[in-house]
Amino acid sequence: MRKLVILNPIVPLALMLLGGCTGGTKQEGLQLKVENEKLKGEAQLLRSQVADCRKTIDLLEEKQRVTDNSFRKTVELLEDKQRQTETSHKTDIEKLKAELSLATNAAETFRADADRKAKEDAERNSRRPGKLRIGVTYLYNAFIGSRADIGALIALHSVVSTNSLYSGRVGSDGYATITQITPGKYLCVIESQNTKGSISAEDAELITKYAPSMAKFYLLAAQALKTKTMFVEISPGEETDKTCDFGLSSY
Repeated sequence: MRKLVILNPIVPLALMLLGGCTGGTKQEGLQLKVENEKLKGEAQLLRSQVADCRKTIDLLEEKQRVTDNSFRKTVELLEDKQRQTETSHKTDIEKLKAELSLATNAAETFRADADRKAKEDAERNSRRPGKLRIGVTYLYNAFIGSRADIGALIALHSVVSTNSLYSGRVGSDGYATITQITPGKYLCVIESQNTKGSISAEDAELITKYAPSMAKFYLLAAQALKTKTMFVEISPGEETDKTCDFGLSSY
């Protein structure tokens, strides 16, 4: 007996829908696969770019390290050179200080020697004897005029020592020259040999003050012969020139 199979009308429709769905899923799967491959390619590209970036970074970091090392070495070299320069400058400064000290000491020694020598020379020069050259005249008459007071006495008495005496007489040339005189100030007593007269009170007072041991002799002679005085400064090693004129005899 044959069985009658009754198909459910909904089944074919479901199968049709299922078949349609299966076809759509495959298409979407293909699309997803394409997109996945595309994403894989982009990911690979990104990984490659990242790797390139990492290499670049590594190169830059290495370059930076090299630069830092080079800079550090340069700084160390400069610092070492600076230290060497400072050391050299310190050495030069110390050397200059030592040379300056030696020069200063040498200059001080030279100055001291020069001062000592100058002092010795000054002392030696101060002791060098001087010379007096004095011309003595008198008026013979109005017609003939003045003549040399030949034989006139010249005596020097120190104003600081009564024991110092230098003397001489006027020669035919009208001059008396006295040498080897210790430098200093003197009272010069001039006693004429050709004029008569007296001595002034001022001259007598000076003779009494600066030539006390000879005052009596001078004042006695002055009663007959004209006598004058003058102060004379004798310089070391030099000649002092003076003149004295007695004029006419008083009587």
